[in-house]
Amino acid sequence: MEKIEKTQIVDNSYFSIGFPEKKWDELISRENIISKIEDSFNTCSLIYIEGEEDSGKTTLSAQFTKKNIKNTISVFFNPLNNLDYQKEFYCTNFVNQVRNILKDETVISDWENLVSIEEHQKIEFQLRKRYKNKNEKIYLVVDGLGDVINEKPDFVKSILSIMPIGQDFFRIILTGSKKDFEKLDINLKKLRHTILVSMGSQKQN
Repeated sequence: MEKIEKTQIVDNSYFSIGFPEKKWDELISRENIISKIEDSFNTCSLIYIEGEEDSGKTTLSAQFTKKNIKNTISVFFNPLNNLDYQKEFYCTNFVNQVRNILKDETVISDWENLVSIEEHQKIEFQLRKRYKNKNEKIYLVVDGLGDVINEKPDFVKSILSIMPIGQDFFRIILTGSKKDFEKLDINLKKLRHTILVSMGSQKQN
């Protein structure tokens, strides 16, 4: 397992394999929407960002991640890349970013060596121990599942099954239709949630 010198690491998005490449300083500021998301997490643990294709869901998710980079894990599935849609892709993103948060120097730099589900379970356990008695929260942003939820329902369901849904210190953002996700995982219905529609219209349950 190859090590990366910490001086080479800019932020946690480095370890998010599919993180969007954009000129962040040239994008329109969405600070008001991001603030709404942060405020909503005071009363809920799950936020759905809904909207039509090209409505800005991915960009908003990335901007939120950038603002909260020190305590955010992000996974961006690319609908145009079928190789992304495997459990190991999610696990590799998750594990490397958690290791970075925990300042674990055994971060993988070779993306061809995907992380196993077993390794994912081990690192998640370490994270849970670290944050068990803390007031801090960890954000998990997952983008791209909603784009294939009808085409690859079994895969989406498998990812939902290993996500830390319902854990006290996690706050989760999913892009896509709330109704579609709840069809695959009824446990999602039990969580307090907010729906953010497109660029900022939201309703809360």
